Amino acid sequence: MTNTSGLMTGMDLVFSPLQVASLGTFCFIMTFFGLLGNGTVLYSSIRYNAIRLDRVSLIFVQNLAVADMLYTICVILPQLITYIAGKWVLGKAYCIVMAQDMEASLNETEAADASSQTLPFSIAQLVPLTVFCFIVTFFGFLGNGTVLYSSVRYNAIRLDRVSLILVQNLAVADIIYTLCVILPQLITYVAGQWVLGNVYCFISAQISFIPGSANALTVLLITSYRLWLVTHPFSSTSKNEARIAVAITWVLASAGTIISLSYKSSSTFNPQNGKCMSGVYENLAAQALLKIALAVIVMIPLLVITVENIILCVIAVKSSRRHENSKANYKALLMVCALSGLFIISWVPYIIFTLIKSKNTDIPQALDLLAFHCIYINSFGNPILYTLTNKRFGLYVSSLLYNMFPCLCGVKMSPKDLPGVNPTSSTNARSTTEPRPGEQVFEPSVPQRLTVRE
Repeated sequence: MTNTSGLMTGMDLVFSPLQVASLGTFCFIMTFFGLLGNGTVLYSSIRYNAIRLDRVSLIFVQNLAVADMLYTICVILPQLITYIAGKWVLGKAYCIVMAQDMEASLNETEAADASSQTLPFSIAQLVPLTVFCFIVTFFGFLGNGTVLYSSVRYNAIRLDRVSLILVQNLAVADIIYTLCVILPQLITYVAGQWVLGNVYCFISAQISFIPGSANALTVLLITSYRLWLVTHPFSSTSKNEARIAVAITWVLASAGTIISLSYKSSSTFNPQNGKCMSGVYENLAAQALLKIALAVIVMIPLLVITVENIILCVIAVKSSRRHENSKANYKALLMVCALSGLFIISWVPYIIFTLIKSKNTDIPQALDLLAFHCIYINSFGNPILYTLTNKRFGLYVSSLLYNMFPCLCGVKMSPKDLPGVNPTSSTNARSTTEPRPGEQVFEPSVPQRLTVRE
């Protein structure tokens, strides 16, 4: 068995300063060019088709780049940090994940053995919870994956560039939340106990703060940006500014995880709600910081979203009565109102019951579970709203359903035949100034110079 206790209790390295400097420099070069080089290979081959290879070979090359990046992140980067710090400083859980030493995790982690705790629910409770989590997981992956693929490949969502970037970021947050929170809970309900091990329990509990907070902040960005467009119709925002806002969103969303890891919180399985919870709530100082962080990145955005949603709904109703307003603008307002409304409906019950429980008030278990699972509606409900409020995306989903179930539903249509949709491929791109084959080109007549005879 690999002994990880020495690394995790502050054991210094046995190398001389010259050896540490040489090894640290080498690992820095490997980390820098490993991430930069392989990232460039992936981005350039996907975005610009910069590597001239057949499709099968290109897939193998991209897979090799992904493997190299994972190896750099999981092995070389931690070793670089260890050489710089002079000892292991990334904590027990990360050391266990790297070493894949399950026996060490069972002996050394402070978390209780999750696999020994069964769920206290009856069959009448487990069946609807399992069915609900299965539906949310299935449509969470399928719906948000369809949003990402169709918007990137076929431009199937009719929105301005900035709003489209925010919608895609919202889909990514929902997929991560489904993967880290809802899917493990579905497996737990099916098995009747936690069966994914202590390592995944730790990862799931610590990462669960990020996608939920990113979802809230992204919805806030969408509503604020749409309200800004309505009140400042002649203003413009670049795609780079939108990407910077998205990056700031993910940094702020990581506040809960950073606080939990800073206080070296363990993770334990909570059978009352069927998921792993961070031990940050057991530390009073960490709990106070976490409450402040959640108030800033969840509570305040929820209040702002509610106010902005009311304003946008009023504007949407007024614009629907004016014939001079474009129909596309009205539908965009309607979609944003639906998104923010769904977010409010899914989060308000959970926040209310959390505040009630903080006053040491008993709540029926059924209502507590209902409020807790209402949050999951937000993960798979957004693609449904896009289908109902965006005609182009609705046609794409209809054609997709026909291809999957030709005898039951959908419309027979190729995604390339959607109105105004062209695949975003360099081979299909055509300059707007270049005439199509067989098209006549009419040039303006030039007045001839009159000649005067002498």
